[in-house]
Amino acid sequence: MAGGEVDRCVCANVTLAEMKAIADAYPGADLDFLRQRVGCARGCSLCVPYIRAMLATGRTTFAVNDPDLRPESSQRPPTL
Repeated sequence: MAGGEVDRCVCANVTLAEMKAIADAYPGADLDFLRQRVGCARGCSLCVPYIRAMLATGRTTFAVNDPDLRPESSQRPPTL
């Protein structure tokens, strides 16, 4: 994890690239599937927004404050 980038679940020591490969092999795989399959997001759960962003975007590395980590509601423009 160099340069302030996140690329893994530290607690389970599994990379987002490994999780993406599993998700790609099992269409419809979600966070709960990956949690059961590889044991991610069971410790501190700080990886959860990164895993969700990986599933949504296909990216496997993220800056700590990456815009793809914002909840969906904060990405939508406000309605007037």
